[in-house]
Amino acid sequence: RDYDLEGLAERRQRAPGAAQLMYMFYARIYEKLVGKQRGVDVPLFAPIGLGERLLGFRALLDFARDFGLCPARVGRRELERIFATVHPGPEPPAQRFASKITYGEFLELLALCGDAGDAREPMER
Repeated sequence: RDYDLEGLAERRQRAPGAAQLMYMFYARIYEKLVGKQRGVDVPLFAPIGLGERLLGFRALLDFARDFGLCPARVGRRELERIFATVHPGPEPPAQRFASKITYGEFLELLALCGDAGDAREPMER
């Protein structure tokens, strides 16, 4: 059987779920900090385009540390490798870190981090 999950995966809910809230927060945290320094208010949880590239590696690293993902389950180098894997850009992996990832790529990254942590074959600990 072939199940079409396209509509389910992208269905919008009234209130965002936990993963979406985390993405929204970390995608905007540095933008908000820079905005505060310039006197501009940037709301953390205003609607965002989930297909836009909003989450950079620096914010992702903070997310991983805040939630005990790095270095407890996934080392930094492994997190870098996973980030470069989910980022589909044509750029060389080193240049992908200057770019950002989308919400869908963030979800894929979380799944890969779960697999990497369960495999107990860390690249760095």
